[in-house]
Amino acid sequence: MTKDNHVAQKVGGDLFLRDVFARYLAASAVGIVGSSISIVGSSAIVGIFLGAAALPVLSLALPFYYLFATVGAMIGVGGAQVCARLIGWQRHEECQRAFSLVYVLTIVLGVLLTVVLLPSIGPLLALMGAPSDLIEPTRGYLTALCLGGVFIIGIYPAFNMLRLDGQTTKAALLFVGMGVLSVTLDLLFLAGFGWGIESVAVATCLSYGIISILGALMLMRRSLNFRFVSPFRGGRQNAFRLTRAIVSTGSPNALEDICIVIRTVVINNVAVAAFGAVALGAYVIVYSMVMVALVFAAGVSGAAMAFLSVFFAEKDSLNTIKVLRLSFLWGAPAIVALMLLLELFAPEVAMMFGAHTTEELSVFSTAIRVFALGLPLLLFNYVMITVYQSQDRMVASNAIVLLRELAGPLIFMGILTAPLGLVGIWAAFPIAELVTTVMVLLYSFACRRKNRHLSPVFLADRHVEKGGESVSLTVCNDKESIASAVVSVEAFCERKALSPRLTMGIQLALEEMLVAIGENSLAGMKSHTMNVRILVLGEEVIMRIRNGGARFNPIEYAERLSKIPLQTKLIDSYDAGETISVFKHDGHTASDALPEQDVPLELTGIMMILKMAEVVDYRSTFGVNNLMMIVRD
Repeated sequence: MTKDNHVAQKVGGDLFLRDVFARYLAASAVGIVGSSISIVGSSAIVGIFLGAAALPVLSLALPFYYLFATVGAMIGVGGAQVCARLIGWQRHEECQRAFSLVYVLTIVLGVLLTVVLLPSIGPLLALMGAPSDLIEPTRGYLTALCLGGVFIIGIYPAFNMLRLDGQTTKAALLFVGMGVLSVTLDLLFLAGFGWGIESVAVATCLSYGIISILGALMLMRRSLNFRFVSPFRGGRQNAFRLTRAIVSTGSPNALEDICIVIRTVVINNVAVAAFGAVALGAYVIVYSMVMVALVFAAGVSGAAMAFLSVFFAEKDSLNTIKVLRLSFLWGAPAIVALMLLLELFAPEVAMMFGAHTTEELSVFSTAIRVFALGLPLLLFNYVMITVYQSQDRMVASNAIVLLRELAGPLIFMGILTAPLGLVGIWAAFPIAELVTTVMVLLYSFACRRKNRHLSPVFLADRHVEKGGESVSLTVCNDKESIASAVVSVEAFCERKALSPRLTMGIQLALEEMLVAIGENSLAGMKSHTMNVRILVLGEEVIMRIRNGGARFNPIEYAERLSKIPLQTKLIDSYDAGETISVFKHDGHTASDALPEQDVPLELTGIMMILKMAEVVDYRSTFGVNNLMMIVRD
């Protein structure tokens, strides 16, 4: 870290990033809780009302569910990652096309997959080794599931795009509502109407469908980053390129689901042939525990996703590492606590799924306890998948998925089942996580030997920071901190030999904008902070200011205060009741219309920097105010 960066970090600490990330993490975890309620709750309700003997139907249906989830994860997570990078690169029109393409792919692929699967249910069940007495109830369940498959796909774009757009609370509430609705419908259909197990699939698809549609409507009406446009507006070639980027970036998530499908088919065959139907029931519970663990693992990695992709595009390794440290600071204690709870209360958890006989309690409890041993490593590996996705290291990301989800479990299952029996199936999971963690660390070591600018483990590229090309500050909402930040920035500009005129403009504009943000966006929020980063790339100087307060654009504020005729290009904010200003320096910017002597003293720097700026862009990035300015020295 350079001397300027070291001094700058003393200005405010990490409160800005911590507070924003905490909001994202809470919403992400709550949202995954909501979706987990649907799956875990359905399994528990089936066990209670239909008996543990009905759980194998859900186990046999998992591969079909995951075929739809595979497509959803690929285009939902991949689309959100691509959009986050485009936002970081300031390619907002292309971001809207990518966003629209995600929903086009949702409908087209959902319908196509349903058409292919419906006539294939019987042969696929035979391939999976389904017992004859389970064929008909499973067929009824899967028919309902496939007909609503497009909604299973649709929840992924809704959840990931709402989080990226900063509508974290709404995303969380929607998905909690989905879980509650799913469980309510399960109880109504099973306990109230006395319907069969196929009604559980109907309840799942209905709840997913409602949330998918509501999420799309929220994005359509409230988003400042996304709107539905023709994905072919930039030409078919560009649409195909975006499609490839979405599929490639989302491939680890898709591969994860494909691996689970293959793994489930193998385990179903092995379990039924060697250990009977009770082993299928145990696998349903293990899968349910995976969903509970993902409340923490996927919650943490999902919360970090938007930050990591945007910071990667902005070449901001300092904040990248801070986000990852926060991820493990909050995720690790939670996942360890879950592991201990499962170890201590495994029989009670088993009874929640309808286990009553001595054999069921013994098999289910053992499966829970053995599986729980690998949860801390599951968290680390899951986060690293997202890290490599954000860095466009798709081979490494896919390798982690393949090793921990399929190759590792199946290899160690084959080795351990003979000496350990049924326990060998469950022991394969934590051992696979351990081997994956070791391989990640070895990969990190090999990459750092080739490039010493990479950080340990996370491989964040610190070339910009180590080369002294940027300065990052987290500034408290008070005059002393603002003044200290301005001094640090002035020292940075002088060290980079920027012209005196540009240095003065940056210095004055930064002070005036931080004061305006503190008095308006963060009014009464003394504990809140602002994040400032200045990056020098050749002749370009990029200044970015972020804060998590009320929506506020200091440039529009300055124009209103100065009564300047607005001669800038305005982008409509898609019925959100506000506008986003984009200024392009063409010799006729708004500041040129104001006589020099009429500029208010407290706006001198803002007006000066506007005259020099090639681009000034204000919008919401992951739910916070984001003002970006590009000037040339």
